[in-house]
Amino acid sequence: MVPMLPAYAVEKLTLRVNDAEAVPGGTVAIVLRTYASKPIEQGQLCLEAKPTASASSGPAKRAQSAEVFSDNQDTESVFAANLTQAVQTFVIEFSSPTATINSSDGPLAVFLVDLDDNLIPGQTFDLEIDPQNTFVFDENGNPIVIRPRGGTLFIRDPSDPISLGVEADDVVPGGVARLSLQTRERIPLAYGRVGLVYNRAIAAGPPTVSVDPRYGRATFTLDTSVPGFTVIHFTSTDGSLNSIPGSVIDIHLPTRDTISADTLSPISLDASAFLVDTTGRSLALSLESDVLHFVAPTSFAPGNVVNLRLDKGASSMIELDWSEACGDPDGFSIYRGDLAVGLSSLSPEPGACNTYGTTALLPMGGAAGELFLIVAQRELLAGGYGVGSGQVSRAPIFNACYPPAPGPTTNACQPTEP
Repeated sequence: MVPMLPAYAVEKLTLRVNDAEAVPGGTVAIVLRTYASKPIEQGQLCLEAKPTASASSGPAKRAQSAEVFSDNQDTESVFAANLTQAVQTFVIEFSSPTATINSSDGPLAVFLVDLDDNLIPGQTFDLEIDPQNTFVFDENGNPIVIRPRGGTLFIRDPSDPISLGVEADDVVPGGVARLSLQTRERIPLAYGRVGLVYNRAIAAGPPTVSVDPRYGRATFTLDTSVPGFTVIHFTSTDGSLNSIPGSVIDIHLPTRDTISADTLSPISLDASAFLVDTTGRSLALSLESDVLHFVAPTSFAPGNVVNLRLDKGASSMIELDWSEACGDPDGFSIYRGDLAVGLSSLSPEPGACNTYGTTALLPMGGAAGELFLIVAQRELLAGGYGVGSGQVSRAPIFNACYPPAPGPTTNACQPTEP
């Protein structure tokens, strides 16, 4: 049986490998990023580069370096790579005395790799996190469960244009939409201009811009004189911008609270965009657009937890195991009650309002029969509480860990009523 950790001792973190592009013989920056701030003190990351049907061996000829970022810039690390196998591996062990790794979400680590000169344009390689050899711990030594998400390395023909896109995160009407200028290739930039095009009817005011210093440094001037069209001029005096590709410029657009949920609004880049690298070369660009999706607040609440299983463990302990709810929850709350009394007796299990794994080991209670309920939470809102007879959604618990989301929560992954 798999050992269980206490409900309060396990966190989880989505770790994604960004898609990357590079030319044969070039240097690729493979970025691993997160979407939530969960401080990390130490750990190990293991990245694999796997050939697909378009290749028979890995893409790298040399591993340059790797870096793990911390807010206090105090990360110590040891980097190693094995390029002799078809599946090439890159491993970095790291620690931060102040546990400020991933204190800010975004790029967590970057691997700089020199590619083989004989790669063929159009080839692709899978970039995956090896979960067996990847582990991280918080400042108290508690493990943080990694949810790995892979990416793809695409080999670009040197004569082809550079990909430049805009990406839009979902937003609640009246919220500030986060848009970002996206790159996939490491080409340090000196200056440039991009024009952001959006529907003027969605905007409650002009946008602002910022840059995460992990992507480099730059100064900006904005022209917002034309509604629905913002021109961004930037200069990177030290040529550091886009030394790490990804969300190199963030655009924050306030939206109107009168926009209907489920509205889709196109976001694009003006064709006059240009980028100049640190050698003075103007880059040929392939522009990519996106769609801004307005969502109701309930969309941030996950659905009901499924497949809750209980097992009697050793030393009068109860083992709980469940499947992750839909809606990408941030964590789970565990409730316990008296089976003879029913749902009205449920109350939060002490220390278990924020359970980040999908297992728990709890002491057995004093009641002759016990009742357990697992509720997912996201964005500080509780998900569904399951359904009772007649497939009617159960009412929220009065003293719940988190308030219910306004309106109905999704039952897309509701448990089957026994």
